[in-house]
Amino acid sequence: MRCGIVRGVGVQVRLCMRRFTLAAAALARTNGATDGCAMSADRLRGALWGLFAGDALASPTHWYYGGERQVQGDYNGPITGYVQPKSIMMGSIMPKSNTDGAGRGSYNANRKTVIGDVINHGKKPYWDPAKSHHYHATLRAGEETLEASLVRVLLRTVASAKAVDADAFRNEYVQFMQTPGSHNDSYASTAHRMFFANLFHKQKPVKDCPDNDAHNVDTIDGLVLPSVAAACAAYQGGPGAEGKAAARDAAVAVAATTRASRPLATAAAALGDAMHGAIHGVGSAASRADAMASALGMRVPRQPTMVS
Repeated sequence: MRCGIVRGVGVQVRLCMRRFTLAAAALARTNGATDGCAMSADRLRGALWGLFAGDALASPTHWYYGGERQVQGDYNGPITGYVQPKSIMMGSIMPKSNTDGAGRGSYNANRKTVIGDVINHGKKPYWDPAKSHHYHATLRAGEETLEASLVRVLLRTVASAKAVDADAFRNEYVQFMQTPGSHNDSYASTAHRMFFANLFHKQKPVKDCPDNDAHNVDTIDGLVLPSVAAACAAYQGGPGAEGKAAARDAAVAVAATTRASRPLATAAAALGDAMHGAIHGVGSAASRADAMASALGMRVPRQPTMVS
């Protein structure tokens, strides 16, 4: 099953994972290999493969507000493998979205805008309000979304720097996003549109481009990159307190490269702790989830008391 899933993902992901697997050995050597190193490496690889596979499997159903009935109606039943997203999706919000920043916006095919001219080159027609395109209408079956493509960019910087380097990632991010053909996704989230509107229209320094609309930026997709950064830093840092701190710091730093968000910074720190535990097998999955919920101020349900 795992081999079939791996073969189904995009070729760029497979190449990226091969390079990163080789680099992971170097990451371990920088801190000295331990008896648990092989197990931690396997957990890291498994987590990354799971991320890429889950992204490609789920992308056809992104933002289906009609639930199971709408999904099965569009795809003639349940999705059981890699399929190509539909070209047209009834109820798509993308045609109403601003191609030049946050929120809603007017569409002008003849004006130079962030979508189509600065990032997501050639994809602006898919945002035409006269149509109702699927957010990922341009992806092939098994091909990763933009967010997963950015994970590839992050992994390349980790492999090159032998560490998580948020500044290096930011530089690669800016270059990747502005390079035609670097990815094939038609959609870019609000955070990316705001970042490049600040860079392109307002000519802000790169470090000042992360922004927030108080609505779509403080969202869970902002934890994709921090989770990967945390996992890599945790693996390199080892199972002790130093590795836990490194995972936390890496998650927070990478979260801030594309978004200006205090809630995401808090969540990234808690996620860093959880990822460190997951990579090194510290505690149970339930205990890590409880600790993360507690760190975020969420109520942790009490376990039922057994009565003898």
